[in-house]
Amino acid sequence: MTELARYQSFALDDAGNVLASPSVQVNVEASGALATLFSDRAGTAGLGNPFTGGSDGLVAFHVAGGSYKITVTSGGTVRTFRYVGIATGSENDFDNAAWSTFTPTITAGSGTFTTVSASGRYKQVGKVVYVSISIVITTNGTAATSVLATLPVSANASATPTFQGRGNVVSGKQLQAKAGSVSQIAITNYDNTYPGATGETLLINGAYEAA
Repeated sequence: MTELARYQSFALDDAGNVLASPSVQVNVEASGALATLFSDRAGTAGLGNPFTGGSDGLVAFHVAGGSYKITVTSGGTVRTFRYVGIATGSENDFDNAAWSTFTPTITAGSGTFTTVSASGRYKQVGKVVYVSISIVITTNGTAATSVLATLPVSANASATPTFQGRGNVVSGKQLQAKAGSVSQIAITNYDNTYPGATGETLLINGAYEAA
Protein backbone atom coordinates (compact mmCIF):
# COMPACT_ATOMS: atom_id res chain seq x y z
CA MET A 1 0.00 0.00 0.00
CA THR A 2 1.32 3.44 -0.97
CA GLU A 3 1.95 5.82 1.91
CA LEU A 4 2.80 9.29 0.65
CA ALA A 5 4.45 12.02 2.69
CA ARG A 6 2.24 14.90 3.86
CA TYR A 7 3.14 18.58 3.83
CA GLN A 8 1.06 21.12 5.72
CA SER A 9 1.64 24.72 6.73
CA PHE A 10 -0.13 28.07 6.85
CA ALA A 11 0.59 30.69 4.20
CA LEU A 12 1.69 33.95 5.85
CA ASP A 13 3.05 37.24 4.58
CA ASP A 14 6.21 38.84 5.94
CA ALA A 15 4.23 40.45 8.75
CA GLY A 16 2.73 37.11 9.82
CA ASN A 17 -0.72 37.78 8.38
CA VAL A 18 -2.62 34.86 6.90
CA LEU A 19 -2.78 34.70 3.10
CA ALA A 20 -6.33 33.49 2.48
CA SER A 21 -6.97 31.04 -0.38
CA PRO A 22 -3.46 31.32 -1.85
CA SER A 23 -2.37 29.77 -5.12
CA VAL A 24 0.19 27.05 -4.39
CA GLN A 25 2.59 25.56 -6.92
CA VAL A 26 4.96 22.69 -6.11
CA ASN A 27 7.96 21.88 -8.31
CA VAL A 28 10.50 19.11 -8.06
CA GLU A 29 13.64 20.93 -6.96
CA ALA A 30 16.07 18.92 -9.08
CA SER A 31 14.23 19.03 -12.42
CA GLY A 32 11.84 21.96 -12.03
CA ALA A 33 8.96 19.77 -13.18
CA LEU A 34 5.54 20.14 -11.59
CA ALA A 35 5.19 17.60 -8.79
CA THR A 36 2.39 15.03 -8.83
CA LEU A 37 0.21 15.90 -5.84
CA PHE A 38 -2.58 14.08 -4.04
CA SER A 39 -5.12 15.08 -1.43
CA ASP A 40 -4.91 11.71 0.35
CA ARG A 41 -2.07 9.65 1.81
CA ALA A 42 -2.87 6.57 -0.28
CA GLY A 43 -2.45 8.49 -3.53
CA THR A 44 -5.91 7.73 -4.89
CA ALA A 45 -7.23 11.30 -5.15
CA GLY A 46 -5.24 13.62 -7.39
CA LEU A 47 -4.74 17.29 -6.55
CA GLY A 48 -4.14 20.01 -9.11
CA ASN A 49 -0.81 21.76 -9.34
CA PRO A 50 -1.07 24.64 -8.81
CA PHE A 51 -3.98 24.38 -6.38
CA THR A 52 -5.83 26.80 -4.11
CA GLY A 53 -5.14 26.67 -0.39
CA GLY A 54 -7.73 27.06 2.33
CA SER A 55 -9.52 30.24 3.24
CA ASP A 56 -7.65 30.06 6.55
CA GLY A 57 -4.34 29.93 4.67
CA LEU A 58 -3.83 26.20 5.16
CA VAL A 59 -1.58 24.64 2.52
CA ALA A 60 -1.70 20.82 2.56
CA PHE A 61 -0.90 18.07 0.07
CA HIS A 62 0.58 14.58 -0.21
CA VAL A 63 3.54 13.73 -2.43
CA ALA A 64 6.31 11.18 -2.91
CA GLY A 65 9.31 11.88 -0.70
CA GLY A 66 11.84 14.33 -2.11
CA SER A 67 13.07 17.91 -2.29
CA TYR A 68 10.62 20.52 -3.55
CA LYS A 69 10.25 24.19 -4.40
CA ILE A 70 6.96 25.58 -3.08
CA THR A 71 5.62 28.90 -4.39
CA VAL A 72 2.72 30.58 -2.61
CA THR A 73 0.95 33.50 -4.30
CA SER A 74 -1.81 35.74 -2.94
CA GLY A 75 -2.57 39.02 -4.66
CA GLY A 76 0.74 40.82 -5.04
CA THR A 77 2.48 38.67 -2.42
CA VAL A 78 4.70 35.84 -3.65
CA ARG A 79 6.64 33.64 -1.25
CA THR A 80 9.00 30.94 -2.49
CA PHE A 81 10.43 28.16 -0.34
CA ARG A 82 13.39 26.25 -1.78
CA TYR A 83 14.74 22.77 -1.08
CA VAL A 84 11.83 21.77 1.12
CA GLY A 85 12.42 18.19 2.23
CA ILE A 86 9.19 16.19 2.43
CA ALA A 87 9.36 12.54 3.52
CA THR A 88 7.74 9.90 5.72
CA GLY A 89 11.02 9.18 7.53
CA SER A 90 10.41 11.89 10.12
CA GLU A 91 7.32 9.97 11.27
CA ASN A 92 9.45 7.16 12.68
CA ASP A 93 11.23 7.13 16.03
CA PHE A 94 14.31 5.23 14.92
CA ASP A 95 15.94 5.17 18.34
CA ASN A 96 13.07 3.60 20.28
CA ALA A 97 11.25 1.44 17.75
CA ALA A 98 11.37 -2.16 18.99
CA TRP A 99 12.14 -5.22 16.88
CA SER A 100 9.28 -7.65 16.33
CA THR A 101 9.40 -11.43 16.62
CA PHE A 102 8.23 -14.01 14.09
CA THR A 103 8.48 -17.77 13.59
CA PRO A 104 10.03 -18.72 10.24
CA THR A 105 8.81 -21.86 8.50
CA ILE A 106 11.82 -24.11 7.84
CA THR A 107 12.01 -26.71 5.06
CA ALA A 108 14.80 -28.31 3.05
CA GLY A 109 15.80 -27.82 -0.57
CA SER A 110 15.43 -31.60 -0.86
CA GLY A 111 14.51 -34.28 1.63
CA THR A 112 12.90 -33.66 5.02
CA PHE A 113 14.02 -32.62 8.48
CA THR A 114 13.15 -34.97 11.32
CA THR A 115 13.18 -32.22 13.94
CA VAL A 116 13.87 -28.54 13.29
CA SER A 117 12.77 -25.27 14.88
CA ALA A 118 13.42 -21.59 14.35
CA SER A 119 12.91 -18.13 15.77
CA GLY A 120 13.32 -14.73 14.20
CA ARG A 121 13.33 -11.02 14.87
CA TYR A 122 12.90 -8.16 12.44
CA LYS A 123 12.49 -4.43 12.17
CA GLN A 124 11.02 -2.56 9.21
CA VAL A 125 12.04 1.04 8.57
CA GLY A 126 10.21 2.37 5.54
CA LYS A 127 10.92 -0.11 2.75
CA VAL A 128 13.96 -1.65 4.46
CA VAL A 129 13.52 -4.82 6.53
CA TYR A 130 16.30 -5.90 8.93
CA VAL A 131 16.03 -9.58 9.88
CA SER A 132 17.78 -12.06 12.19
CA ILE A 133 16.98 -15.79 12.12
CA SER A 134 18.15 -18.68 14.33
CA ILE A 135 17.53 -22.24 13.09
CA VAL A 136 18.09 -25.24 15.38
CA ILE A 137 18.41 -28.60 13.60
CA THR A 138 17.85 -31.19 16.31
CA THR A 139 17.75 -34.14 13.90
CA ASN A 140 18.63 -33.56 10.25
CA GLY A 141 16.85 -36.59 8.76
CA THR A 142 17.06 -36.66 4.95
CA ALA A 143 17.22 -32.86 4.52
CA ALA A 144 19.82 -31.80 1.95
CA THR A 145 20.82 -29.24 -0.71
CA SER A 146 19.80 -26.10 1.22
CA VAL A 147 17.81 -24.84 4.19
CA LEU A 148 14.78 -22.75 3.31
CA ALA A 149 13.37 -20.13 5.69
CA THR A 150 10.40 -17.81 5.24
CA LEU A 151 10.75 -14.04 5.58
CA PRO A 152 8.65 -11.86 7.92
CA VAL A 153 7.70 -9.40 5.14
CA SER A 154 7.54 -10.15 1.41
CA ALA A 155 10.56 -8.90 -0.53
CA ASN A 156 10.48 -6.70 -3.61
CA ALA A 157 10.30 -9.10 -6.56
CA SER A 158 12.78 -6.95 -8.52
CA ALA A 159 15.41 -6.98 -5.77
CA THR A 160 18.09 -9.66 -5.31
CA PRO A 161 18.90 -9.59 -1.58
CA THR A 162 21.64 -11.70 -0.05
CA PHE A 163 22.25 -12.55 3.61
CA GLN A 164 25.17 -13.82 5.69
CA GLY A 165 25.54 -16.06 8.71
CA ARG A 166 27.38 -18.80 10.56
CA GLY A 167 27.04 -22.49 11.32
CA ASN A 168 27.34 -21.83 15.01
CA VAL A 169 27.63 -25.26 16.71
CA VAL A 170 28.89 -27.97 14.37
CA SER A 171 30.68 -26.57 11.31
CA GLY A 172 31.68 -23.02 12.22
CA LYS A 173 31.41 -22.24 8.50
CA GLN A 174 30.35 -18.96 6.97
CA LEU A 175 26.86 -19.12 5.53
CA GLN A 176 25.24 -17.32 2.60
CA ALA A 177 21.59 -16.95 1.72
CA LYS A 178 19.66 -15.48 -1.15
CA ALA A 179 15.99 -14.93 -1.87
CA GLY A 180 14.47 -17.97 -3.55
CA SER A 181 11.15 -16.14 -3.83
CA VAL A 182 9.55 -12.98 -2.44
CA SER A 183 8.74 -14.85 0.78
CA GLN A 184 11.64 -17.24 1.32
CA ILE A 185 15.44 -17.45 1.44
CA ALA A 186 17.69 -20.41 0.60
CA ILE A 187 20.66 -20.95 2.92
CA THR A 188 23.89 -22.78 2.00
CA ASN A 189 27.50 -22.78 3.13
CA TYR A 190 29.81 -20.18 1.58
CA ASP A 191 30.77 -22.75 -1.10
CA ASN A 192 27.15 -23.64 -1.96
CA THR A 193 27.26 -26.95 -0.06
CA TYR A 194 24.53 -28.04 2.34
CA PRO A 195 24.85 -26.27 5.74
CA GLY A 196 22.72 -28.53 7.91
CA ALA A 197 23.62 -31.34 10.30
CA THR A 198 22.18 -32.96 13.37
CA GLY A 199 22.84 -30.65 16.33
CA GLU A 200 23.68 -27.63 14.17
CA THR A 201 22.41 -24.09 14.75
CA LEU A 202 22.33 -21.73 11.79
CA LEU A 203 22.43 -17.98 12.43
CA ILE A 204 21.39 -15.69 9.56
CA ASN A 205 21.29 -11.87 9.42
CA GLY A 206 20.64 -9.33 6.70
CA ALA A 207 18.48 -6.61 5.25
CA TYR A 208 16.30 -6.39 2.16
CA GLU A 209 13.81 -4.20 0.32
CA ALA A 210 10.16 -4.88 1.13
CA ALA A 211 7.56 -5.26 -1.61
